[in-house]
Amino acid sequence: MLEHAPPAAYCLPGRRFRIVVSSGAVELLSDAEIAAVVAHERVHIAGRHHLLLAAARSFAVVFPGVPLARHAGQQIPLLLEMAADDGALHLHPQRTLATAMFEMASAGAVPKGALSAGGHTVHVRLRRILAPARRTHPAFRITVAGVAALLPLLPLLVACPPEPAA
Repeated sequence: MLEHAPPAAYCLPGRRFRIVVSSGAVELLSDAEIAAVVAHERVHIAGRHHLLLAAARSFAVVFPGVPLARHAGQQIPLLLEMAADDGALHLHPQRTLATAMFEMASAGAVPKGALSAGGHTVHVRLRRILAPARRTHPAFRITVAGVAALLPLLPLLVACPPEPAA
């Protein structure tokens, strides 16, 4: 815990990772919300998101004129935050995580470049996790299941072609 008035929570990767939670966050959030924020940060650590983030930023710096590099440098941090949100949602209710994310983002006390439950992308992430789940069309599910069932037969069909007619 860090003695710091603004609410903040973020992870510090390394050989001995640390999850930093400020005293302001402890005062602002409920116990369940703090647990959801810590779960979010643990997903970052477990997924080694700091390495992916470093690779994306390096790619963007080395190839600044390449649109793919520029977009990857901008979008990969958002995708990593969404992945951490999904991991935290496996352990905590949707409403608890959303409330914690909103409260943490409203403070804006996260170091630049840190992976955090709050952050400047929180409005996109909140909209995503609070939106009602959309179901896929039944025809799509049947098609995917059919392809998955037939895929193991592909090597057999390639290895054993039909004999030509004489």
